[in-house]
Amino acid sequence: MVGLETNNGQRSGPMKRILVINPFGIGDVIFSLYLVEALRRSLPDAFIGFLCNERTEALVRMDTSINRTFVMNRDALRALLKKNPILYWRELKGMWDLIRDLRFDTVYDLSLGREFGFFSMMIGIKKRIGFDYKGRGLFLTQKRKLEGYAGKPVADIQSELLNDGSVDDPAALPLSLAVSESTKSEAKAFLKKDGIPDDRPILALAPGGGRSWGQNAIYKQWDAEYFAQVSNALNKSHPHLVCLMGDRSEEGLLRQVQSL
Repeated sequence: MVGLETNNGQRSGPMKRILVINPFGIGDVIFSLYLVEALRRSLPDAFIGFLCNERTEALVRMDTSINRTFVMNRDALRALLKKNPILYWRELKGMWDLIRDLRFDTVYDLSLGREFGFFSMMIGIKKRIGFDYKGRGLFLTQKRKLEGYAGKPVADIQSELLNDGSVDDPAALPLSLAVSESTKSEAKAFLKKDGIPDDRPILALAPGGGRSWGQNAIYKQWDAEYFAQVSNALNKSHPHLVCLMGDRSEEGLLRQVQSL
């Protein structure tokens, strides 16, 4: 249920050691990877770890700016808690022991909850940075009040956590996600297989996103017509191809967006 992976084979040493925590879905983690890139650009020798869930593990492992990936299988842990609380706590302790052994000095907690800040404190991470959402930032040493993600892009709001003097101004950094050449080649091959040229800008839309919400995901999803409106508006100023993404069960939804 818990994994420790190497993304780029770099070895640790006497350097800044930073852990980023985001236990949410793919979209949320993509936003957080821009925070990772800002850290990497400003602190090129830092050792950066990332704690995610099993649904986003493959995405996080693609990022070559991350040295270690920790994986928490939340569904399996919840099931284990109901079945055997002792085994649950043993499994949870095993994961945090792995993190403690790497002696992180700073954590950026993007979970919007109390639990990760508490465990970070318990394993000795001195600097705990995150959002005080609904008063849940109790165990953070540096926190920003957050009512919700609104008014500006999520990646920009998260990057404001870096404005404590420890890194360069993230707004001044030309950020792009760091992926390996093999990953880029795989992406180009995937597009080519489906007849999608890679020499033009591509807008990827996932109208059926939010699967991590389970059967309640539909209440979080935007209407098909809104996805189409955004795509059409962007196409006027930035002509692009549109790639509609989803699984087989979402084919009807994707065709509806396509027709609009």
